[in-house]
Amino acid sequence: MFDGVGGGEWLVLLAVVLVVTGPRSLPKVVRELGRYYAKFRRMAEHFRRELMDMEQEPGDIESKFPQ
Repeated sequence: MFDGVGGGEWLVLLAVVLVVTGPRSLPKVVRELGRYYAKFRRMAEHFRRELMDMEQEPGDIESKFPQ
């Protein structure tokens, strides 16, 4: 997901977060961002698995989603 982001970009991002949040609340903000990122990853993986399961199930897609 972050393949195109280099070290310089991370340093700039960290500096902006540090200025906006302040040094005392930075660990809390980073922890919360990590939790949200982990939750997003779990949801994306669940969605991907659901799509793969739908692809592997036999039958017509129109029968599963009638109009």
